[in-house]
Amino acid sequence: MAGESRIDERLLGELVPVNGLSAGSRRQLAEKAELLALAPGDVLFRRGERDGRTLYLLEGEIELTDGRGGRVQVRAGTATARHPLAQHQPRQVTATARTPARVLAVETALLDMLLTWDQSPDHQYEVEEIAEDDGDWMTRMLQNRVFLKLPPANIQQIIMRMEDVRVRAGDVVVRQGEEGDYYYYIRKGRAVVLRRPSPGAPEVRLAELGEGDGFGEEALVADERRNATVRMLTDGHLMRLAKKDFVQLIRDPLQNAVDYYKGESIVASGGAWLDVRLPDEHANAHIAGSINIPLPALRLQLSRLQRGRPYVIYCDTGRRSAVAAFILSEKGYEAHVLAGGLQALPPEVFLSSARPHEEGPVVKPQAAAAPRAADEAAEALRRRAEEEAGRVLAEARRAAEEEARRLLEEARRAMEEVRAEQARARAEAERLAQLKETLEGERRALEEAAAAHTAARDAALTEARAEAERLRRRHDEMEAAWVASQQEVARLEEELARLREARAQAASDMDRARREADEARRGQEEAAAALRRRADEAEAARRELEALRERLEAVEAERERLAAEAGELRSATELEEALREAEAARARAEQRAAELERSLDEQQAEVRRLAAELAAATDRIHELEVEKEELWRARKEAEQEVAQARREAVEVIQRAHQEAEALKRELKAARSEAEEEIRRRLEAETSRLQAQLRSQVRAAERRGAAAARTPGRRRVAAALAVAVTAAVAAAVAAGALWAWRAGLVRLPDAADVAAPPAPPAEEPGRAGPQPAPEPRPAARAAPAPPRSAPPAEARARPGRRFRDPLRNGGLGPEMVEIPGGRFVMGSGEDEPYLNERPAHEVRLAAFAVGRTEVTFEDYDRFAQATGRPLPDDEGWGRGRQPVINVSWEDAAAYAAWLSQETGHVYRLPSEAQWEYAARAGTGGIYWWGSFIGVGNANCFNCGNPFDGARPVAVGSFPANPFGLHDTAGNVAEWVQDCYHPSYEGAPADGRPWEEPGCAERVVRGGSFTSAAKNLRVTVRERFAPDVRAENIGFRLVRLR
Repeated sequence: MAGESRIDERLLGELVPVNGLSAGSRRQLAEKAELLALAPGDVLFRRGERDGRTLYLLEGEIELTDGRGGRVQVRAGTATARHPLAQHQPRQVTATARTPARVLAVETALLDMLLTWDQSPDHQYEVEEIAEDDGDWMTRMLQNRVFLKLPPANIQQIIMRMEDVRVRAGDVVVRQGEEGDYYYYIRKGRAVVLRRPSPGAPEVRLAELGEGDGFGEEALVADERRNATVRMLTDGHLMRLAKKDFVQLIRDPLQNAVDYYKGESIVASGGAWLDVRLPDEHANAHIAGSINIPLPALRLQLSRLQRGRPYVIYCDTGRRSAVAAFILSEKGYEAHVLAGGLQALPPEVFLSSARPHEEGPVVKPQAAAAPRAADEAAEALRRRAEEEAGRVLAEARRAAEEEARRLLEEARRAMEEVRAEQARARAEAERLAQLKETLEGERRALEEAAAAHTAARDAALTEARAEAERLRRRHDEMEAAWVASQQEVARLEEELARLREARAQAASDMDRARREADEARRGQEEAAAALRRRADEAEAARRELEALRERLEAVEAERERLAAEAGELRSATELEEALREAEAARARAEQRAAELERSLDEQQAEVRRLAAELAAATDRIHELEVEKEELWRARKEAEQEVAQARREAVEVIQRAHQEAEALKRELKAARSEAEEEIRRRLEAETSRLQAQLRSQVRAAERRGAAAARTPGRRRVAAALAVAVTAAVAAAVAAGALWAWRAGLVRLPDAADVAAPPAPPAEEPGRAGPQPAPEPRPAARAAPAPPRSAPPAEARARPGRRFRDPLRNGGLGPEMVEIPGGRFVMGSGEDEPYLNERPAHEVRLAAFAVGRTEVTFEDYDRFAQATGRPLPDDEGWGRGRQPVINVSWEDAAAYAAWLSQETGHVYRLPSEAQWEYAARAGTGGIYWWGSFIGVGNANCFNCGNPFDGARPVAVGSFPANPFGLHDTAGNVAEWVQDCYHPSYEGAPADGRPWEEPGCAERVVRGGSFTSAAKNLRVTVRERFAPDVRAENIGFRLVRLR
């Protein structure tokens, strides 16, 4: 298996969950990742191994075998190959290359740290601040094995608290013998480590340090003075961390202290004791079998230690052990510290010695200097005192020797007792082995019986599943028929609406024609009156003309008579003048007659025109009356068709309900029979096992009590207790196996068979079908986990669903009415989440809440109407996708606009309203139960093909009992409340908890980037109101 060093970062963007990392984190991962080239037959890993790596297949084909005959082939380029190969540790399968293959290997701890780091809510702006300056030093530091073992929050605090220090060549950074005050990390430059073995001796060069190396930790870990000097060889930059921060963030989290018995357990499991004291100390007294590497030589002798093997480190007090554990952790070893060192060992533990037996210590009295002016009496007194002291010391030596001989004799007798106890222990062990074989035989018999029962139960389960599949298909057919009937009703309602519009238009046209006819009639009457007046005037003019004509004729006759008489009676002049006057009168009469004739002609033409318009208006009125009759008949027919369709739909729905109820009863009866049979068999088997175990335990206790009378027999009693515990565990495992089998064959609850919903009641002024929900992901194959019982008063069904019309056309988001009630909000005192406590009762009035999160389709209408910028969809699409990249302020603006458009009051939900609606009367940590399951939500590790990749269209996952979708996962949701660190003082009536100028607002529900534990219904997060993120959206409530 060959390794390659160059990794194309583009490869990482296609792998799950690596594709969820930021570009900087992917670059860090690429620097630490490795490409493995495999030939056919090469074993990538074996079943039972722990290698701490996450592996991805890039080219070729790998076969996975589970040791029981099961085989699975994984080919590069498939959807399976985008996920890690058999990521569980220890490995549950063996992976072998079937063809030439290339595999990408990354450290699981590094990948997990980077994922957690990227998803930490506070790291984004803080880390970017450092990365803009120079991120290389931070990348190298994060790749250090010590930091891989720290929590991401600690790493973040370390980076924030580190100080940047400029140094020049020759500067002494730490000096031997001084107190430790800082831990240093070389960001740029080189330094040398020097040590002076003794005062006055020349300095010895120990090591040279470069970029990425840290120093100064030993004095901080052991709380002692510096044991070496570090001097800069070049100019450079150092990052330093104060002692109190180092202790709090690095030393304490890494110190894995164990007691002596835990250390013995680690050693018995393959570990080793490591003594970091000096060789003379080790030779004087040490734990048997321990390895001795003095602390000053530990870095130079790391090659003596095996990677992957745990080491329990000890010294006299634990200080040197802590330093050694830090060094080993820094180099990637698993290190534990013996708490308190050898001084804290239990009294029954004996230490070994490499020295031969020595006599007791000899105390040599000090010779006092002769006084300058002492007399002989004082000198004699001093000699007598010395002789007396020598005698006392000799007696003490003899007493010590006698005590030593006595102790040796007691030790010899104790060893004989131990050997006797060991013989008895071996006999007891043989007896226990026989008992174990007997128990093993019974266990095998139980397993065979369980297998037989399982086969029978599997057959029954297969039959029940087939019946459930038939019922599901029948249910789907009924649901399809109901949907078809709903669609037909919708079509008929649309046709009815169209006919109503046509009728309204016809009525409008008829009213307009009637008004026009009335106006025409009035005009005709006025014209007729005018015509009559003009006719009267014409008749008067005609009579006047006749009179004038008669007068003219009379004048003419008179003229002729006068003319005749003129010659006789008057002169010619008088006659001519009279004639001219008569001619003038005649001309005036003829002109007047012509004017009257023209006026009469004009009036007659106007009468004819008005008569024609009156006839046309009468014809139009007749046509409108005919059309009105036709529209009336069409409306009656349409209303009859709609009524018939409704009657048919109601009949279909009633039949569907009846069939669903029958199916529920059949399923419930089948489940009850299966559960009763399983319970009866399980109780019988449990009673037999309990009786057998009680007898064996009593016998073992009697033997253990007798064996525990002497110190040497305690080990035998402990072994017996282990054997009895193993027997009890085997019986409990058998019972658990029965319970697991029973859970497998448990039929689904009849309440889980959903009946088709009743058709929604038609609201006044509203018509038209509601949009069909988008298709859900594949249903779960495994049975759902158990759900805790919800409080009775909170259990409710979904209320009315509706959409308010907008003032400028269109409809608002779909809402669901939520009944008022009371519930317990938050987490209990036994939960570790302080910002979710205390749990408190809240009473809420009824309200309506969005059935789904607000979509891009809804939000874009608001943005276009108000000129607000459109939020980025990250390339995932708009339409029915939940809107993302919106701040709390954007959501509040949308609610205000919607209130203005609809005339109702909309806003973001309060925390209490959100949690009440999300719980939907359930009592688990999720609305569907206490386990995350598969296919319930969209999160980072919810078991979906798009885990952690992106949000999906609203309504893609099952709704909670209130009919609400995606209250867990997909995108997190803004609520109205300001953030408070606990619920102390929270309102009890469910109103938003706000205050002027709050800097943070609450986000609930988790998102597609959240771990499953952060989808709990009580989880709270907070962000500044102007934050926009790709995993945050919102839904609204309507108050009235």
